[in-house]
Parts: sequence; C-alpha cells; structure tokens
Amino acid sequence: MKKVSGIWQLTTLMMIHFFADMIGGVLSGVLPCVREHFGIGLKLGVIFLATRSISSNFFQIAIGNMRKRSQKPFFLYVGLCLLMMIALLGVLPKDTPFAILLLFAIIFGIGTAAVHPEGLRGAMGIEDINVATATSAFMMVGFFGFSAGPLVGALIVEGISFSALWLLILPLLLTIFCLKSADIVLITDRNKNETKSSNQGADYTWTFPQLYLIALLLNIGATILQALLPTYLYESMGFSLKYGGVMALLFGLGSALGSFGGGYLSKKYPIPNIIMSSMAIGIPLLVFYILTCQYPWSGIFIFLAGMFVSSSLPLLVVLARFAHTRLPIGVKMGVMVGGSWGVAAVIFLLLGGPIEYFGVDKAIKIVVSFYILALSVAYLSRKH
Repeated sequence: MKKVSGIWQLTTLMMIHFFADMIGGVLSGVLPCVREHFGIGLKLGVIFLATRSISSNFFQIAIGNMRKRSQKPFFLYVGLCLLMMIALLGVLPKDTPFAILLLFAIIFGIGTAAVHPEGLRGAMGIEDINVATATSAFMMVGFFGFSAGPLVGALIVEGISFSALWLLILPLLLTIFCLKSADIVLITDRNKNETKSSNQGADYTWTFPQLYLIALLLNIGATILQALLPTYLYESMGFSLKYGGVMALLFGLGSALGSFGGGYLSKKYPIPNIIMSSMAIGIPLLVFYILTCQYPWSGIFIFLAGMFVSSSLPLLVVLARFAHTRLPIGVKMGVMVGGSWGVAAVIFLLLGGPIEYFGVDKAIKIVVSFYILALSVAYLSRKH
C-alpha cells in the first residue's frame, strides 16, 4: 500500500484541530444571542462557556490516559461526531432549562477534548516532519480556529439565523472524510522508530511542573480575553458582534502565526530564549491594545500581541514531552494542553460572579497581570 505523505497527514490533523476549536469560539461569539434566546444573564452565560471549556480540557487528561499503546486515532472520530451536536443548540426551545444547556456544553467540551491528545500524538508521530514544526503547526490552527469561531458564529446568526448553526456540521463531515484517507499513526512511549528530528526540542531549563505553571498562567489570560472580548466590544464599546468577532480573529491570527514562527525559530535559537523574549515583547503590545481598543486601528496591536504572547505555548508542549516524569506521553500532552486550559476555565468560572458585579471591562483589564506572572515565573525558575 502506498505510503501517505506526512504533509497530508499533518494537514488533516490541522483541519481537525481547527474545526474542533472553532466550535468553542463560535459559542463565545454568539453568547449574546444565547443569552437573549434562552433568557439568561451574564453570570449564567459565563458558566455556560466555562462549563464547555472545563469539560473540553479536563477530559483531555482522562482521554490521554486511554489507549496509551494504541496507534489508531479512534478518539478523533468520536470527537468530531460529538461536536456535530452544535446543530441542535440553535433549535432548542426558548424555555429550555439551563441544566440542559450545561449538558450540551459538556458534550461540546468532550468532543473538543477527544481530538487533542491523539491529535498531538499523531502530529509527533509523523516521521518526515520535525517534531517542533509539526507540534507548532498543529497548535497554530487551534488558536486560529478558536479565534475564527466568534466571527463565523456572528456571520451565521446575524446573516441567517440562530437556528442555522447546523451549517457547522458540514466542515466536520469533511474532516471525517479526510481522516479516513490520512492513515494517521499515533506515537507511543515505546515507539522504536522515532526519527532523530523527533528528539529536537529536548531541553531541561524548566521542570514539568514549572512548564505547566507557565502554560497555566498564559492560558488564564487567553481564556478571559478570548471569551469576553466580543462581549466587551459589543456591550461596553458599542461595536457590532461582527466587529468583536473580527478582533478575536485578529488575536487568533496573530497567535497562529506566532505559534508557527516559534516552531520555526526553534531550529535556530534555544527554545527558552524564544519563550521569554516573545512574552516580554507581547505584554506591552497587549497593554496598548486595551488602552486604545475604542479605535478600529488598534486591531493591529491585538494581532501583534497575540503573535507574541501565544507563541510560547507550543514550545512549552515540546519541552514537556522530554521533561522527566513518569507520566505517559498521552497524559503529558493532556495535562499541558487540557489540564492548563481546564484549570484556567475553572478560574474563569469562579470569576463569573465578580465579573458580573464589577463589569466585563474590569475583567478585560486584569488579563495583562496573568501574562506578567507567566513571564516572571519563566524568568525566576529557569536553570542557568
């Protein structure tokens, strides 16, 4: 049988990650419509989003611990099928109990969770592509997908109707078709045929817990920003939902390019240097955007801020793969990606009450503090 090219395998995995994360972004973008349709307040809206995020991330750890020695991507199919439930959200009656909405949030979360550990294992298992490049490319489209979601959701609900969310089934069906032809092979802890390029990225500047803490702080900031930026621009600044979606998309585009750029630069420069430099440059850019977001031209700064503050995450995952720990590789990937985003979502959930009390504008302004903490931890804990 003819060998499938690594480029097609990586492209397929990138498509899966893009569309899986896009569903979560869609929910953030249409939150005002969800609140209006079902008659819920901002606090319950935050709980709805946080429940999806928590389930999508914590389930990654459990899924990463399953099928540790299997090389077939079963959970990729499961995740894509569960995400198709998005079609039902737009046709639920207006008096649907909030508990049912939470059940849907959990289903969407599990669907997203199912594709991450095996997607990363699949990307790292591609023999003819450097592991840092493949990992960065895979994570790049996740940023892009989640950030494109608000705009996609706004175009659907404002251009057609809330009930037209069923259209999102179409790209999910396409990815299932592509997955069947890609012959994805998942890497395992006992793979004997890992290439030399897969060892690139081995660096012990930080321990596994330190890598996790840095990722967690970055993800708390990103969670608050991505979830509430469209609502902030819509309700506090008077812009349209589409405009809020465009700004979220610009942040995601920057994050995507930064993620891939970090992977490329890792071939030439030490990964720890890239991680700390990118955060040090990105934080002032983010501050400037928040101070000037009432002006449309500020979009360039949310793009640049995303490019720098988010470029560290894929590289942290690469370092975590080689960090000394007894955890199997699937669990390490689940903890670094799902575990960090999951705890970030829990913190976002706990902030739901204070956010409703003090206002979404205050929440947006405290985002910077988490990025500053991430840089501080990275600088103070590194091994010289």
